[in-house]
Amino acid sequence: MKGFITIVLCVFSTVGIWAQATLPTIMVRPGNQWCADNGFMRIEDVQGQQKKVYDRSSAMNDSKMLQSIATIEALLNDEGLETNNLQGQEEMLDELVGEEEFIDDEDGNMADISALESRRERATADIILDVNYSIEKVGPKKQLSYTLVGKDFYTGRTICNVTGLGEPSMSASEATLLREAVVGKMPELKSRMEEYFARILENGRNIQIGIRVSTGSDIHLMSSVEGGDVGRIINKWILTNAYKHKARPSTGSSRRSANYNVNISLYDTDGLPIVARHFAEQLSDFLASEPYRIKTMVAEQGLGRALLYIQGKLED
Repeated sequence: MKGFITIVLCVFSTVGIWAQATLPTIMVRPGNQWCADNGFMRIEDVQGQQKKVYDRSSAMNDSKMLQSIATIEALLNDEGLETNNLQGQEEMLDELVGEEEFIDDEDGNMADISALESRRERATADIILDVNYSIEKVGPKKQLSYTLVGKDFYTGRTICNVTGLGEPSMSASEATLLREAVVGKMPELKSRMEEYFARILENGRNIQIGIRVSTGSDIHLMSSVEGGDVGRIINKWILTNAYKHKARPSTGSSRRSANYNVNISLYDTDGLPIVARHFAEQLSDFLASEPYRIKTMVAEQGLGRALLYIQGKLED
């Protein structure tokens, strides 16, 4: 057990790399394949497209998966690492949303929280570790095969993807089989995460910023304002404020739309984590200032993507 704890710690805290920064928040959750194999996936029609939807909330109520995840979370928490439990977050948010139905302002108006906003709040972390496994019969014994998929929750980018096969057992629980099976792959998982952490600390975390022009706006990206046209002013600000000036526009920009891949620092000067929305809000404040006085609105699309809508010139 002590050996396993040591290995897990090495995965998520690398000497020298994270010494100067806050450790990431980790969420261990059921993976896509496990959800599909165990009846926690459905097909939905989204604008004519068939889309797979994974019901991780319900999957977390499965006693075997819950026990497997709790085992790993407990090991991480015992050593001072922060984990966000998907089930715990949902229960808390459901309670808070229920309470908000009874809260209004002095005029009797209640807060307007969309279903989309509520859904986005339900699962937040820096690093997601998806757990996929299946149990096969080997004579009278059980054998577990698994895949662990680590992802950056901001970008969806895969950090690591390792597979393995555990030793057959007559009576061990699925949580025990999983714990014993993954130990042999931890050095490989650790190495891949170290490389990833080193890259984002060196180059910044990649996010996406979309620029859109609202339908009723009286200006667009090619409109002339003091200092140049709006699109060039935005482009210069993004390049100037990106981490180490690492930013690039995507192809297909027009007078009403532009997209950027931008690298940002993981933390601000106070050591707090930065998300895409924060970067877009800074751009929004800049455009609202003199001499531009451009009205904008920022919409968050997860931690790693934000949209800035140009709504027109501010009134005098």
